[in-house]
Amino acid sequence: MKRMMSALTADIRFQFRQGFYLIYLILTVVYIVIIYQVGPKAALILVPVIIYIDPSMVGFMFTGGLVMLERQQGIIGYLGITPLSTIGYIIAKILSMALLALVAAFSIAIASGLVFNPLLLAFGVIIVSIFNSLLGFTASVGSRSMNDYFIRMIPFMFIIIIPTLGFIDMEWFVPLRYMPGFAGVRLIMGCFIEDFANSFLIDASITAAWCLALLFPVVRYFDRKMIRR
Repeated sequence: MKRMMSALTADIRFQFRQGFYLIYLILTVVYIVIIYQVGPKAALILVPVIIYIDPSMVGFMFTGGLVMLERQQGIIGYLGITPLSTIGYIIAKILSMALLALVAAFSIAIASGLVFNPLLLAFGVIIVSIFNSLLGFTASVGSRSMNDYFIRMIPFMFIIIIPTLGFIDMEWFVPLRYMPGFAGVRLIMGCFIEDFANSFLIDASITAAWCLALLFPVVRYFDRKMIRR
C-alpha cells in the first residue's frame, strides 16, 4: 500500500509537470462557458452528459497518453526491477486519473447551479473513470508510438460512445443497455435527475462488474507486453 501511495503521489506530480492539469483546467472552463450559454432545462441534460464525457476522455485518452509518454522516456522499462507490482502501477494511474476527473466534475456541477447528489456523483465519476482508464491501458499496449496509439484509440472510442444509443426505444438497442457506457451515463444522470436515480444499484452493478472483468486481464496483458517482453 505504501509503495502504491508513493506511486500515486509521483503520478500526480508527473502529470502536473507535463501540463495535464493545465489542459484540464482549460477544458473545464470551456465546459462551464458552454453550460452558461444554454437555459436551465437544457443544462439539466447537458451537464450530466458533459460530466460523463469528461471522466471518459480523461480516463481513456490521458491514461493511454501518459503510459505512452512514460514508455518513450524509458520509465516503464524499470518497473520490472522495482518493488512496485504491475497491479500497483496500474491502480496508482487509475486513482490519479479518477482524482483529476473528480475535481473537474464537481467544478462543473457546482458552477452549473443545478441541485445534485454529491455522493452519487463521486461514485459515478470514479467508476466511469476506472473503466475508461482500463480501456486506455489496453489501447496503449502494443502501440509503437503516439501516432500509432491515436489510431488504436478509434475502436475503443466506439466502446465508450455507442452504448449510449441504448436510450433509443428500439429492440435493436436493448443489448446496449448492459454495456458500461449506457450504465455510466445513467449513473451520472441519476445525480441530477431523480428518475434515473431509481436504477442506481443496477447501473452501478453493471459498471462495477465490467471494471472487475477488465482489471486482471489488463494487468496480465500489460505485464506480459510492456514489462516482461
